[in-house]
Amino acid sequence: MAELLSERATLEQLLQQIIEQRTNAWGVQIQAVEVRDVQIPASLQDAMSREAQAEREKKARVILSEAEKEIAANFVNAAKQYGDNQTAMTLRGWNIIREGLKEKGNVVLIPTDTLNSLGTAGGALAFKQWLNSTPRFQWTCLREWLKPG
Repeated sequence: MAELLSERATLEQLLQQIIEQRTNAWGVQIQAVEVRDVQIPASLQDAMSREAQAEREKKARVILSEAEKEIAANFVNAAKQYGDNQTAMTLRGWNIIREGLKEKGNVVLIPTDTLNSLGTAGGALAFKQWLNSTPRFQWTCLREWLKPG
């Protein structure tokens, strides 16, 4: 079908030759043949539609896979940067949690061992200061945990 539509001029010339061969005996001369309206059977329309849909889905999947490759490469680079600095990795984790809490009404459950992974009192103090630097968030449970004594 695609060939028929793309080669319309060639098809018109071929049809003109065939018609002239049959009408020359009658003394009729054909000056031009023009294909104006092509009616496609419903079954062929359905098949063409499915093929076009499959092609669109294929392109979408290729684009998605390319995006996934870029994301994976970025994660590998980030892991290399964070791999040598546990403090930076911990702070990044807390920043991810903070970003998740930006939306009003969100709740994030943090396991106790995660909080204990802050390690030294200096790390806990730094985390407490970080919490206090973002007053628009409600950190009641974490602040209670960080209270001295």
